Amino acid sequence: SVTAHPSSLPSISLIPTPVPTNEPTTYSFTCGNVWNDLVENVVFPFVFNDTQTKWADVFGYENLYQLNQHEDWKVNETWTLQLEGTSTCSKALTFGFSGSEGSMNIDIPAHANDFMITVVGELEYVPSYLYMRNSCSEKSQVVFTSVKLGHGDCKGRIPTFSPSIYPTAHPSLLPSFAPTASPSIHPSALPSSLPSTLPTELPSTYPSDSPTTSPTMSPSFSPSSIPTPNPTHYCPTDLPEMHPVMKVNNGIAWASTDTFMDNNATVFRDFGLLSGGAEPTTPFDFSVYLDYELVGTHGANSVTIAEQAQKINTILTTSTIYHDKRTVQFAYQLRDAESRAHVLLNEALEIRLVLEKDTLTPHTGVCAFPNASSGVGFCSVSAPLAWFSTSSDETISGTIIALYDSVGLATSETMSITLEQQPTFTSQSGGSMELTIPHHSLMPGSLFSVSIEANTNGNALRTWSFEVDFDATNISYVSTSTSENFTAAIVIPSGDKVSVSNAGLANDRGDHSAANTGSHVDIATLEFRVNSFVKNGVLPLAFKITATSMTNENNIIFVNNKVGQVNDERGGGYTWGQLKVQHALPVGIFSYAVVSEIVNTAPLTMENVSTSINTLVIYDESSYEDVSSDADCALLQVFDSASLLIENCTAIATNVHQNGSFQIPIGVLYNEMATSLDLIVWYPSFVAVNSSDFALNIVDSVSGEMSSSKYRRLGEHELADDISIQERVHDEQRRQLLGSSDPIVDNRLNNCTRFQKAYLTAYAHFHRGIFGEYKIGDVTDMVKFV
Repeated sequence: SVTAHPSSLPSISLIPTPVPTNEPTTYSFTCGNVWNDLVENVVFPFVFNDTQTKWADVFGYENLYQLNQHEDWKVNETWTLQLEGTSTCSKALTFGFSGSEGSMNIDIPAHANDFMITVVGELEYVPSYLYMRNSCSEKSQVVFTSVKLGHGDCKGRIPTFSPSIYPTAHPSLLPSFAPTASPSIHPSALPSSLPSTLPTELPSTYPSDSPTTSPTMSPSFSPSSIPTPNPTHYCPTDLPEMHPVMKVNNGIAWASTDTFMDNNATVFRDFGLLSGGAEPTTPFDFSVYLDYELVGTHGANSVTIAEQAQKINTILTTSTIYHDKRTVQFAYQLRDAESRAHVLLNEALEIRLVLEKDTLTPHTGVCAFPNASSGVGFCSVSAPLAWFSTSSDETISGTIIALYDSVGLATSETMSITLEQQPTFTSQSGGSMELTIPHHSLMPGSLFSVSIEANTNGNALRTWSFEVDFDATNISYVSTSTSENFTAAIVIPSGDKVSVSNAGLANDRGDHSAANTGSHVDIATLEFRVNSFVKNGVLPLAFKITATSMTNENNIIFVNNKVGQVNDERGGGYTWGQLKVQHALPVGIFSYAVVSEIVNTAPLTMENVSTSINTLVIYDESSYEDVSSDADCALLQVFDSASLLIENCTAIATNVHQNGSFQIPIGVLYNEMATSLDLIVWYPSFVAVNSSDFALNIVDSVSGEMSSSKYRRLGEHELADDISIQERVHDEQRRQLLGSSDPIVDNRLNNCTRFQKAYLTAYAHFHRGIFGEYKIGDVTDMVKFV
């Protein structure tokens, strides 16, 4: 309700205070900045574009390796981080070092322009890298113009004379002198001295100094000093006799006890088996009824609990990587201790892919979160180029780890990855051109680039022209881009040939003879596409290059119609280069059930209970497809047929089943690829019936006593279908009982004379095959009383 006067303590307002603080503080940086000395391969301004990926790696292993070796870069050490730059994202973005809640987290405001933010914090985890801890909903970028990092508290506080642009984070210690214009979001710590203008839905703990202007829905627990003008709707002497009932309004939760009301009119009821028949994180709420009437509103909104991941299954989607395609990719599926695929996904969870080679420092990357229902996600980390050899293939290992608050709870099987030998190429003599094509296989429909370089044989290259012949049956030309040292090329594509030439040096490049002289001068890059209908295999005559002309700074032609060299995955030097084409191949499957705990209520309701089994096929290149309709499913243990039936990859519990089970393994097969999942079945082995009252009477609020027991015969009526006794009595009986010729019960109910009612309840004991373990659930609405 809206109070007429301000509360004695202030609330936290959602609207900033009208006057800002007088002296906001900015920060200088007083420590030595170690960033420039210890961080590698970072040039400012540094543009970060991957803002739509949560946990995106901003500065990772390649950048922070030296920093992680620093003697003071260790857990619980205090460091200061200062970031400067701009952000185009429409929401605030959080950046921080590794840790369950992050270390030295910095919140960059939405559309921040020329921000400078300084934070002091302790390291939670080492080795530590800088990640983005949330994501932007649209394509955007953050440009870092400066990063400073110092050991210790490096904040030099410099007050300014300008007001701050944001309100203070906490309310003032004393209340305001006038009431707020709108009510607070949360109640004040102490009640106001005057009553509210409208009644509350529930009674207050203590009576107000003055009565409310209209009656409240329920009586107060202590009498007020002045009576209210009208009586309350319910009689204060018989609330427990009206048998309040708390029920699930939305969602699934099984009541394990009857509803209880204490002397303060507080209603209690225990619920359990929350995961039975519901996916983790399913929302639910409750309602309380008095005499079948809803009291207040639905409340106690919550969700079923998801458990932490305890198991990881993996599928390696890149068994071989190449020096020009170094990304290792895994598909993974998380499961909790009960084999449910829907696990706890929160800020404490971090999923890492760790690559290891011999005794070298491991290379670690953070994986994207999995899908909530299937538990399936993908990991990708680039192996360092230094791990590749030019003399032989190499082998590395990859492992996925799931951590909560930096504590590893699940580790996958270690998988081996082959690093294809890096090819070496023949050095050409004299002036010539080279064309380099991808050394890894390509999928039909994929775009790829080929680079053109010139060997100038000591000349400063000025103009050039070349022709590229290609397999036009299987490959299509797309575009050409020219090196920044030269004027834009003139491109003439014609059938299976592309002719490219330029007119000279770029005008704004100045003296750049050094850039245009050498054995590997960048000329141009051509983009092609593998046609979508191409079959698996090698295209042996994919590319050929001819340098038709090369002139130096004196316009002297030093190369004329010379066939160049094509560098492909074979190494050496070839006139025609070959290209490998490989369709996406299925490499494994994952299966899951949205509801993995089945509560078999069919013996009570005569209606089957089922859940579908879904299957995803994983392809190399980390794509996937739902193949649930084409998969085959079966029980792996014959004796589990007493608990469950499998039909068309649907698990069905029926009234003919006789047992529950804590683990029913289901085998799934798709195109000779197999996997399995476990289901839990709860079975009602015992049902108990109870009544709230075994003697029924008239309740009179004036005397507070029960009338003669001659009316107990009304308890013989069937009461389980939510129809009150008075609705089952003939008009003549009503007139007799009420002592009136008026058959309308409501008139007497307003004077607090009513019938007591009995409620019949039924509770089942659900078992899942573990001796001595069971769950109790209210099944009143699933049975009939006769």
